[in-house]
Amino acid sequence: MKKIFSLLVVAQILCGTLFAQENNGKITLDIYIDPAALFDANAGPMFQMPFIKARYFLSSDVAVRLGFDLGFGTDKNYTDADGEDYVKSTSFNFELAPGIEKQFGGDKFDAFIGVELPITSYSYNTETKVGDVTVSNKNPNGTGYFGVGLSGVIGCDYYVLENVYVGAEFSPGLMFYKNSDIVNDGTVTQKGGTQIGFSISSASGIRLGVRF
Repeated sequence: MKKIFSLLVVAQILCGTLFAQENNGKITLDIYIDPAALFDANAGPMFQMPFIKARYFLSSDVAVRLGFDLGFGTDKNYTDADGEDYVKSTSFNFELAPGIEKQFGGDKFDAFIGVELPITSYSYNTETKVGDVTVSNKNPNGTGYFGVGLSGVIGCDYYVLENVYVGAEFSPGLMFYKNSDIVNDGTVTQKGGTQIGFSISSASGIRLGVRF
């Protein structure tokens, strides 16, 4: 019995050493994938780019992490046959989520918990031209905001290959939002307010990542 126990201890030490050799000083990079998009055209795009999460392992089981999202979009529709009058909309979003996590696991399966500080910003502006008159609206209907929060992180990774993994995350958190002012043609028509919310969020898909 003592021999069996000793063998288990040695095996655990060896697994821990292997895990340390694989992760200590390593970097992981992953993106979000929604498998539902393969079967349902209404589920949205399969690759939700450019949201990226990177991790750097300070030790065998402690990593600092950074989530990053940057998006820009514009749409211009002409409202007359001559192509002179138009309605143009522009959107911009940004998110940065630094954090730290503690991993538990072994060679292939890793569970982890952690915390992160999400910082996000979104704006939506429109420009309408009719004849010689052009009117600009910033954050119509209260669409713009700036947010900061504190979120927990619960997730897992499974290495399907030596340096390729799939994973999932849950992020319960508290967010504080400052809504932007609504500005019509240079005049503030409504002051932005504030809001606080708590949510437990998770992606419906999975994350696909690499370690190097």
